Amino acid sequence: MIYAIPCINNAVSNHFSRCQQIVIFDSITQQMQYLSISQDESCCSAKKKWQQVITGYKVDIVVVRSIGKNMLKGLFQSKVKVLATKAKQDLHDINFAELIAVESLEYGRISPKRKACGKNNATLTLAPSQPNWRSIRRIRR
Repeated sequence: MIYAIPCINNAVSNHFSRCQQIVIFDSITQQMQYLSISQDESCCSAKKKWQQVITGYKVDIVVVRSIGKNMLKGLFQSKVKVLATKAKQDLHDINFAELIAVESLEYGRISPKRKACGKNNATLTLAPSQPNWRSIRRIRR
């Protein structure tokens, strides 16, 4: 089995797509390979990087701590098994037999910045879409 684990400083990362490195662990050969992710990448490009790693390394299982619903849905569609671990788990202390299998999208969190991905920019709901001083004056009265 080939595992992919998001990590920061040899511990499982709390955020799936915000990790500094991805560890590819082969359970047959017991070898770990570290893949670095540059910090200047946006969240969308980090997610694309994950998809490339999963297909390129033929990953069977992804170990996560926290993950968004959209990325979890993408993993399920890719037929990748997802296992959950506790926070700050050291990579060398992971017992894969004790990890909890994630089988539902309910485990994933809804992204608060979902509109900021792709070509869309995040907008505040209270701000008018175009500055119109007349509408602002009407609101103040």
